[in-house]
Amino acid sequence: ISATGGTVFVFFLLSSSAKSMYLSAICLPGCSEGHGYCERPGECKCRIGWQGRLCDECVRYPGCLHGTCSQPWQCNCREGWGGLFCNQDLNYCTNHRPCQNGATCTNTGQGSYTCSCRAGFTGTGCETETNDPSTPLQPPRTS
Repeated sequence: ISATGGTVFVFFLLSSSAKSMYLSAICLPGCSEGHGYCERPGECKCRIGWQGRLCDECVRYPGCLHGTCSQPWQCNCREGWGGLFCNQDLNYCTNHRPCQNGATCTNTGQGSYTCSCRAGFTGTGCETETNDPSTPLQPPRTS
């Protein structure tokens, strides 16, 4: 685009192929050449699977919660998350602290955990006092 005496001139790139000749508008500066296109000067329209002002952000797999993508329709889980939709908390013990009364929590994967109760406590989360301090350490309970 250039201006002379108040007049604006818009230039188009001329492309040709063996089958046809066509005019191509000059897209918004920075518009991804591989993932975007334009029909009018200064715009940037995204091809399927791409988004953002410059069409440089991939669209994640539908339902992907805690993941990213480097190509369209991917769901690459962030650290600490797993599963097809990155919706399974792999660090459940750290993030939720489900074990009570000084119990030891162990992540078992896929959002599950076990609690090893201290003497005198029982239950899935070691939440119940047995009123018997001599009760031995309870075996882990899976949740």
